[in-house]
Amino acid sequence: MSYTPDIGVVLGFQETNNVVSGGTFNSEVIDARNFQQVDTHLISDQNGTIGFKFCSTSNCSGTTVGQNGVERYLTIPYLTSTGFQLYSAPAFTPYVQYSFTNTGTGDTTQFFYETKLLKQSLSGQLLRVDGFISPAMVANLGRSVLAGSKPNGSFGNVSITETTNDSGTYENLNVVSGARPSQLAGRTAVHIPVDIVADTLVRTTTVNKTVYVTDLILTIDNSNTGSSGRLNIRNGITVTGSTVLPLLTQEAPTNETAVTVVTHSFVEPLPFNTGIFLDIAAGTLTVTGHIMGYEE
Repeated sequence: MSYTPDIGVVLGFQETNNVVSGGTFNSEVIDARNFQQVDTHLISDQNGTIGFKFCSTSNCSGTTVGQNGVERYLTIPYLTSTGFQLYSAPAFTPYVQYSFTNTGTGDTTQFFYETKLLKQSLSGQLLRVDGFISPAMVANLGRSVLAGSKPNGSFGNVSITETTNDSGTYENLNVVSGARPSQLAGRTAVHIPVDIVADTLVRTTTVNKTVYVTDLILTIDNSNTGSSGRLNIRNGITVTGSTVLPLLTQEAPTNETAVTVVTHSFVEPLPFNTGIFLDIAAGTLTVTGHIMGYEE
């Protein structure tokens, strides 16, 4: 069945019959020798797996690459939640065959599956913006230059910087944000005032979030003349949480107190995925100050 031959679009196959749970629909082997591109359309009310088989001969009966003319075989998951899907690609080989396996819990009651053959390519690949992308697919190659606007109205190209870390060496765009770490989109600023003389839970982390401590401004006053002081900042809601940062103070001199001031900004913020618990593990401490960061 063809659609207006003069515009070069031919219907390769169309299937609307329902597919039973666990069943598979297989199209006939389609002759794509005179076409540049294949467009496939699918909607189903059951999840499934799509098979795209590209073959060098009309036999096309193999089930793996290299078997009975099969040169390329793509399997793509289909979810009913995504609704209508469009898959488009160059006609890589002279013959193609399509399949759909119903992996859902019931038989389909809505099923539409078809492929059209085009004599003029639309693009290297067409998908919905949320469509599945296979590493074996192809895409149009383009060259672009990123530019930024200067205060005087002129433009300059964005440069790159080589960065080396534990994962390797990468070249990254020089993108600078004037925002503080807690002001970036998706983050909630965390400001915790501290004024304690005993073990205290100062912050409980929101479920499925992590609090990142970026800065500490703490004054630790130890009045114990017989023991040095120790403050453990723990990841947890009780004293059993794991110690993230231990802070030590000196033993107080006779008739005096030992004061330690901690001011620090962390290059790599400290993560707390349960809570922030301040544990006075030794000494007689009064801890005041501020803990700052963000939650995301």
